[in-house]
Amino acid sequence: MIRSDVLVVGAGAAGLAAAKDLSLAGLSVIVLDARERSGGRIATVRDPSWPLPIELGPEFIHGRPRATLGILEASGLLAVQLADVHWSRGRGGWKHEDIWRTTGAITALMRNAGKDRSVAEFLAAHPRISRRVRDLLLSFVEGYEAAPSDRLSEQSISTRGREPESHDQFRVINGYDRLTDWLAHSAGPGSVSLRLGTVVRTIRWARRSVEIEAAVTGELVRFGAAHALVTVPVGVWKAPAGTEGAIVFEPELPEKRRALERIEMGPVVKIVLRFREKFWDSASSGSREQTGPRLGFLQARGAAFPAWWSAAPVEAPILTAWAGGPAASVLAAIPEEELAARACATIASLLGLSVRRVSSLLEAWRTHDWQADPFSRGAYSYLAPGGVPARRVLARPAGGTLFFAGEGLHPDQSGTVVGAIGTGRRAARQLLRSRSEKRYGL
Repeated sequence: MIRSDVLVVGAGAAGLAAAKDLSLAGLSVIVLDARERSGGRIATVRDPSWPLPIELGPEFIHGRPRATLGILEASGLLAVQLADVHWSRGRGGWKHEDIWRTTGAITALMRNAGKDRSVAEFLAAHPRISRRVRDLLLSFVEGYEAAPSDRLSEQSISTRGREPESHDQFRVINGYDRLTDWLAHSAGPGSVSLRLGTVVRTIRWARRSVEIEAAVTGELVRFGAAHALVTVPVGVWKAPAGTEGAIVFEPELPEKRRALERIEMGPVVKIVLRFREKFWDSASSGSREQTGPRLGFLQARGAAFPAWWSAAPVEAPILTAWAGGPAASVLAAIPEEELAARACATIASLLGLSVRRVSSLLEAWRTHDWQADPFSRGAYSYLAPGGVPARRVLARPAGGTLFFAGEGLHPDQSGTVVGAIGTGRRAARQLLRSRSEKRYGL
């Protein structure tokens, strides 16, 4: 059996942030991950024929989170702020939208206590909300939250009584994987051993004792420690026993199993396209009075790919097509070539161009099917009605032995790298506090 002070399951942002803090406290840590790379759902592809790293997973830093911006500064990574230019397409054509102000005005009306309901039920109870605003909110829910409106908790996106948040957005020019690389290689006086290609199957635990069985190139390997910190995605938590990537806890965790019934993984289809030229600069992506970037973010609910963005402010012939929630479900299991063809047809239609012209300019594309990936089983989490307490239940340590982290467990920043890092550091603090209590007989 291979032993350490702590076993961390998952080498994504949460697991690596936790491992870093635990090693700074002098502990030996083994991080186990099923993939042959670290980073989890951060999936940066580097291709010399592309002018920028290709982000198939998270791409943006939302707001101005001190923790993440502090890591960027410490690691020397370069982030650029994006122009907050949003266009939405409705019956009257393109309209320049202050999307955060418009959607924020509606989410501020939503309940944050009492009986929960779905966003669809909220809208049904407010028939005076205009069609345009209703469509904009649904675009936000389906795209940004990756959830169908009849399954998303109203309370989970309510901003009633909250101070307005910063909606600044940044892109890591060096590639998002540089952030997790920095976390993985900035250990303290303890040690961090990264074991990739290690598929965890069983976690057996008793108070202050954990044994993990994992498959490594077909062989069963056992790891032991006093504590384990589990950071797998919600989709993996919910995977049926016996399926690829599923993890069995012995003894089971019934409280957490019940909480998982109120948390779902949202489907997303994201395809990054490289063209021979920036044809959208000469196309009409909005009003003729448009100023600033020709194409920032486009929202077109009902299109095959309802959300689009460019590489701006970087001058590169790259567009990203995004479908979340119901739109992504329609595109499930479609071959990559067909996805690229649909993306070209969509942007051609949105900009009033011929499909033949747009398709002839396409040079390359990259995508990843997160729904079919057995080690994620979806893009990121959302809460079903009645699910607000579920994240707190999932984050609660078990017997001073098992600790839990991941974007799906953050109360306010779920679905983000910021949320993953925050929960990883929180779980590390909980674990260190538990060890101190044991040392002093508390």
